[in-house]
Amino acid sequence: MFINNPEQWHFGQMAENTDSSGGSSPLMERLGRLLVEESERQWLSFGLFGVVVLIGALWLHQAAYLPGVSNMPLLATGEELVDIAWSEDGSEALLIVDDGSVKRLVAWDAGAMADVSSVAAPNSVTSTELGWMVGADDGHISSWSGGGAATSLTMTWDDGNFTGRDILAIDSRDGTSGFMLTQKGSGTVVVRSFTGSAVSNGSAPPFISTVLTDLEVASTGRAIIIGYDTTWTNPTLGPAGEVIIEAETVGNQQPLLRLLHHSAGGQLHSVITMSDTSWSAEMLAIVAGSTSTLVVNHDGSVHELPQLGGSTAAAVDSMGTIWLTDVDDDDQIRVLDFSQDDAESHRLSKSDSITASAGARVGDEIQFYGVGDDDRVRQMGIETSARQNVGQSLALLGDFLFFVIAMAALGLVGWNFYYQGFRSGW
Repeated sequence: MFINNPEQWHFGQMAENTDSSGGSSPLMERLGRLLVEESERQWLSFGLFGVVVLIGALWLHQAAYLPGVSNMPLLATGEELVDIAWSEDGSEALLIVDDGSVKRLVAWDAGAMADVSSVAAPNSVTSTELGWMVGADDGHISSWSGGGAATSLTMTWDDGNFTGRDILAIDSRDGTSGFMLTQKGSGTVVVRSFTGSAVSNGSAPPFISTVLTDLEVASTGRAIIIGYDTTWTNPTLGPAGEVIIEAETVGNQQPLLRLLHHSAGGQLHSVITMSDTSWSAEMLAIVAGSTSTLVVNHDGSVHELPQLGGSTAAAVDSMGTIWLTDVDDDDQIRVLDFSQDDAESHRLSKSDSITASAGARVGDEIQFYGVGDDDRVRQMGIETSARQNVGQSLALLGDFLFFVIAMAALGLVGWNFYYQGFRSGW
């Protein structure tokens, strides 16, 4: 039969050839005709392209959000978190809570909260190899190993007088020795060391304008201390100036202080030693503040990490990755892995974000603490492995799907060449 329409002849001939060779099914023939660019059915290609663009835009928007985030209330309305210290495995914690009239010690165990007695006016708590140590007003130090009341430790001060000397910060790794910051009245905050029951004389910072605020003891036995400088303090903006000091001691001798960093800038809020991370050989500590993030090296040198900038809270996971809450945006988290040059920026959903003021590593999780939209102190937990898990991270899943789609597109291009060329007698 003579066929006037060339296109009709083309497909008719192809169908005939196919039937004789048995190389393709009618379904594949119809699919091939839909995918031919010169076909009158070009709407399919344009339609699919538009759908892919729309889905891709929505996917990119959602992929910017940090996966593995949880948010739950920690304290009751009107209560403030003064300090918190977790056990190594993240199963228990000891908190200092201020309800506006009194500060009290609270134990957290499997989500249950219970007051811990025998500690009056606590100011600082730290976890040790033996449990927890608590520093309080009037030089009182207590220990707690879980369950029941805390045990008051009898300490011998070098000058024989601890009355009125409030312990503002305390840290110890082994539970028997460490460093603390003490202040009598409105006097200068000084650094003291302790070994067993003996407390050393205090060492004042090198400048009378320096106010020390926090410290942490590294595995080297040295303490990294942070503070601010009143000469840079603005009555409107509050404390300012970056001060980092290293303290070391032998036995129960008065600590030797070495000034490592003294510069203009916002107040430093966190000092985190890298002793228990995979980067402990490369650096001694990370110090974070409202305008910068600093690295303290083992030789005492200090340098800035400009890719991170300022923050309101900081934490470091077991791999040495730094997690910061943005100083200008409560809905943003910045992450720096030292194996990479640039920091990652992740969004938080409105329901997950808080105005964070403290951070901690809790087992395999990073937690930030701050006030939520309900005006309660909440804890925001982040699974550190979620952003590298293709099953939880839309960004990684998107990369995988892009690869699959790219391979499929190449396959379709190949099929078109085959269909239009080889199958039509090219």
